[in-house]
Amino acid sequence: TEYTLEDHRKKMYIHPDRAMCNSLEYLENDKTIIITGDAATGRTRFCLELMTKFQRKHKNLIPLILTESNQWCKIRFDKKYIIFIDDFVGKSNLDDKAFECWRRVFDLMTTRLKSVFIIFALRHCIWKVKKDALTEFTLFKVHIEHKYPTVDLSGSEFGMTSKEKLKMLRRFIECHGVAIYCGNKSVQEKIHKLSQTLHINFQTLKGIASIKLVKGFTYLRVVFLKKRINTKGNKIFPSSLSK
Repeated sequence: TEYTLEDHRKKMYIHPDRAMCNSLEYLENDKTIIITGDAATGRTRFCLELMTKFQRKHKNLIPLILTESNQWCKIRFDKKYIIFIDDFVGKSNLDDKAFECWRRVFDLMTTRLKSVFIIFALRHCIWKVKKDALTEFTLFKVHIEHKYPTVDLSGSEFGMTSKEKLKMLRRFIECHGVAIYCGNKSVQEKIHKLSQTLHINFQTLKGIASIKLVKGFTYLRVVFLKKRINTKGNKIFPSSLSK
C-alpha cells in the first residue's frame, strides 16, 4: 500500500474536480463510495488520489489496499482505516467466483463502518450487471438513495471536462520538454528552421482536449502523445492530430 501510494504521488495526475468533490462528500457521509468508469478512464489513479486527499483531512486513518477478500479478516480493528478495493468483481470481465468470495465479507464490513472508510472501484458495465445483487447488502443500499449511486468517471456528470483535459495535456507535454506555441503557419515554419525543441500548437491541444472518445481520454491521449514525443526528427506536432 505505501509503495503504491508513494508511486502515485510521484506521478503527474489531474483529477476531475466534480468527481473528486462528490466522492469526498459521499465518503465522509456514507463511509463508503463506489467509483465506476469505462476502460482506461483512470479509476485506479482517481481512487488513489481520493485516498490521499481523504487521509490528509483525517490524519489518524491508515491506508490499506485490498486485493483479495480473505485479507479483510486479517485486519486488526484497533485503529481506523481508509480502504481501497479495486476491481473486486473482475478487472476486465465479470468474475462470478471473485464476487462470491467478496459477498461473504460484505456484512462483516458493515459492522466495522465506525472504524473504516471504504472505496470500491469497478467497471461501469459490471456495476450495471451486479447492481441488484450488490444492493441486497446493507453496505451498498445507501448508494441507491443518491441521485447518482456511483461516481461514474466515464459519464457526463463526473467525467473530465475539456478544460481539465487541456490542463492534463499541458502538464504532460511540459514534463516531457515539449514547448507550446501560438501562431500561424509562418510561425510554425520559423520554429521548424530555428528550434531544436519539439513544439505543439496550443489550438491543436485544445482540439485534442475536445475530442469525444469511446475509450478513456486519460489513457488514449497520453499514449498517443507519448508516441509522438518519442518519434525522432519531428520538431512540430501536425495540426491534423486533433482531427
